[in-house]
Amino acid sequence: MRRTLREVEPPRPSTRLKQTRSSPPGASPQSQTENRQSQIDPDLDWIVMKCLEKDRSRRYETANGLAADLQRHLANEPVSARPPSAVYRLRKMVRRNKLAFIASAILVLALVGGIVATSWQAIRANRERARAERRLTATLSFVESVFFKVSQKLQNLIGGAEANQVLNENGFVLMQALQREAGGNPQFDLALGKLYTQVAFGEGWFAGNTSGNYDLAFNAATQAVHLFTQLGNAVPQDERANRLARAEMVAGYAAKGLRRFDDSLAHFLEMDRWAKLLAQSSNPDLAVEGAKLHRWAMGSMGGTLEALGQSERALREYYLPFLEELQSRNVSDHSTNWLDLHDLAAVSRSLGQTYNVVGQFEEAARYLRQAHHVLGVLRRMLPNTAQYAAEHPLAEAELGRFLLSRGSDEGLEHLRAATNSIERLVEQDRPNVSFAEHRIKIVRLCALGFADWSADASVPLAERQKRAETAQQHLDRAEALLKSVPTQSLRDARGTELEEARARVAAARAKLGPSDAASSATSRGVK
Repeated sequence: MRRTLREVEPPRPSTRLKQTRSSPPGASPQSQTENRQSQIDPDLDWIVMKCLEKDRSRRYETANGLAADLQRHLANEPVSARPPSAVYRLRKMVRRNKLAFIASAILVLALVGGIVATSWQAIRANRERARAERRLTATLSFVESVFFKVSQKLQNLIGGAEANQVLNENGFVLMQALQREAGGNPQFDLALGKLYTQVAFGEGWFAGNTSGNYDLAFNAATQAVHLFTQLGNAVPQDERANRLARAEMVAGYAAKGLRRFDDSLAHFLEMDRWAKLLAQSSNPDLAVEGAKLHRWAMGSMGGTLEALGQSERALREYYLPFLEELQSRNVSDHSTNWLDLHDLAAVSRSLGQTYNVVGQFEEAARYLRQAHHVLGVLRRMLPNTAQYAAEHPLAEAELGRFLLSRGSDEGLEHLRAATNSIERLVEQDRPNVSFAEHRIKIVRLCALGFADWSADASVPLAERQKRAETAQQHLDRAEALLKSVPTQSLRDARGTELEEARARVAAARAKLGPSDAASSATSRGVK
């Protein structure tokens, strides 16, 4: 028995199952059927065999290691007991993101088909121009319908970031090819402008699934603005106003991401002009759409003015009128319309931050709490929506930072909860650069919160020094995370914000002077 335990390799569970599949004499037909249908996942074979390794150093070190591998198996993630081949990892990733991969495959096929079709038509354009134009129209119509249906599904779906990026990159190449073939046809320009706008949303929108490529987003959005502008009266005025308002909006956010605030404000002003025109439409649905875009323009212009250091003007001219419009329609945190809740959350966040800047702290606390609450409602209402999944912990971190700045320990719990929430999101969808960006923002807010908290003169100096050192650790963490962001324009934008945070943290530490606790923490390094 000892020799067997030391030397004889036990068979895999799947092998044992195959050996026993022949039912013993007298077995019931039901048991034979169940036996034939039994099967064991190869991952479980590997996990069991690792438990039975002869060499104890090759077994799981602890029961937690075994439990973690079983959890990975249940979550369709690669298990540590199995050799990590590329094919195996790819298969696991496909299982976890079936919807995204299916959508991506469908779109890539559509894009390849469109490029092949347009290339073939270009060769024969001189002899069969009329026929080529008909085919080009059909290709554009097909790609447009597939692009929008798939892109809009992936735009805000948790787990859809990777497929969304493939879609946008290939879509941008295809649009440039189609634009060369279209030759200024108004219907082509309208369709291409819509495609450019959608790509800009996917590359540089402030939430949802994004690659954070603000340069590409700004380029695509301004291309769309140019195409819609030159249409003139070739399309109905309402359609043109709607498209221009949306293209100007995403151009404004891309410029803001690049920290070109004057350009951003100019695009938001144009957005508002077209939104007001659309709101006068005789079509009730388009009039409602115009009113919604007007509200979004007001919030966007206010945010840009804040970035330019004009908080009081933002409050007076944009945020308060925005809030009054919502109140006139009885919008509250009890509303059931998610778009109304979206607007209420946006204006509440803006009001909370602005009241804090101008020193009205009671109002700031009220609106920051309301923003956190409403985004929580939206997150529960739309659990698979990437935008609210990311904005809810960000709003909680903003509330936590504010409370620490006012000397309230309650802020600690909010910062911890926000950090844990965004970490889970990043693990759930690593390709989503928007989640990584929110993660950096939250860690930066933690750094600023602890720096503000260190100014509380009611606590001993040693405790205040410890808080300042914790602020430095969070800042170091944010800077380390920033280096892993793949997009240069996003690194530049967030890097500037971290420079401002670095100055705040350094000032807080310098004011308190060195401490033994701080030196000890520094010697241990930052996790």
